[in-house]
Amino acid sequence: MLLLVPYLIECGYFKTVEFVFLVVGHTKNACNRLFNSLKSIYRIKNIWHYPQLLEVLDHSHTVTIYPTTCTDFFDWRKHLIKYYTELKGKIEQNHIFHCNSNDVTTRAKGNKIIPYKIKEADIIDAVVCDIKNVCKKKRGQELPNTTHPQLLAPITENPYKVVEFYNKWRKVIPEQFRGVACPEPTSEQYAAVKLEAGIRSRVKKFKRDQKAGKLWDMEVEV
Repeated sequence: MLLLVPYLIECGYFKTVEFVFLVVGHTKNACNRLFNSLKSIYRIKNIWHYPQLLEVLDHSHTVTIYPTTCTDFFDWRKHLIKYYTELKGKIEQNHIFHCNSNDVTTRAKGNKIIPYKIKEADIIDAVVCDIKNVCKKKRGQELPNTTHPQLLAPITENPYKVVEFYNKWRKVIPEQFRGVACPEPTSEQYAAVKLEAGIRSRVKKFKRDQKAGKLWDMEVEV
């Protein structure tokens, strides 16, 4: 996400970009305050499935809900690390990330130099961490928006949760919503849970016997 800062500058979408991550527990901007409006009806409603959730959240006139689909999610991290240096390990307690188009220069070979500033929020005399160039040295001259990130693969249902919901919670859900909220698991989901339960049971037994000084060969047939 933090690499979107130089991306938006280099591609010319904005002249200045600043990402501000507020200190935990503080609510200083409008988007945080609007969560109260978002949940005005949510707090007093029983919600059993996704369409109901959308209807309840869209009740406030100050908030508009846009349902998402699997085609809305892209692997931006994989795309951006082809062009910019990862910031992992360079950030500790900083909360403000800044890039300015006026600071961008170009090498003789055409490669961009984009300075990146990181500053801790809510501290007047905070030390600014300057990264002289966030661009990768051996990247090409093309802009990052000439190619597009790949779609993220949809997350599959967790078979253990499907079986658990069906066995434990289906009976407390109104009958008209049971088919959607707690559908019956497929034979493949039942088989996956049974196999995993067998493996976990053998692992626990192995650890108990190991503590007791017993040695045995642990084989699991899959």
